[in-house]
Amino acid sequence: MKLSLFIIIGGLLVSSTVNAQTNYTLTQEKSEITIKGTSSLHDWESNAETISGLATFQISDGSLNAVDKLNLTVEVKSIKSGKGIMDSKTHDAFDAKKNPLITFELGEVTSITADSIFTKGVLTMAGVNNTIDLVGAYSIDENGTLSFSGSEKLKMTDYKMKPPKAMLGTLKTGDDVEVVFSVAFQTN
Repeated sequence: MKLSLFIIIGGLLVSSTVNAQTNYTLTQEKSEITIKGTSSLHDWESNAETISGLATFQISDGSLNAVDKLNLTVEVKSIKSGKGIMDSKTHDAFDAKKNPLITFELGEVTSITADSIFTKGVLTMAGVNNTIDLVGAYSIDENGTLSFSGSEKLKMTDYKMKPPKAMLGTLKTGDDVEVVFSVAFQTN
């Protein structure tokens, strides 16, 4: 009887160690999202200044085993290029008054390797939801901070956005943009 109880308790301890879920919060100071694009005049980029996120990860022996939840949010009005006119045109393209947030919600993890994660999730921009495949590199530092980085190419028109124009239409931005991300999560 004692041996059976010992085996059951040992099994519970091992399984809870292997499958321990830990909640994490995005660390704004260590995170960056940049949107890069082109125009008829020059290439441009804007940075998202307000990013938030929550996640639940399963980690054992310093390796990422599973992601049970991951949500990211960017405030549209925090997207800034340093040029007031461009920022205004960007916010208008998102219809920021009606759609103040860009969100990504993880749907599923399709694969995890020693340094990369392959996912599917729903990206919502300008009020339009699209499922995207998102691949990122990841690392876990000695403090347990998880960092993810990568990029995703998107078309504004896939989100029913009109690429911004200026100077009576002589300056036109391209439909294609690249979102470059480097985000860090720490335990709550």
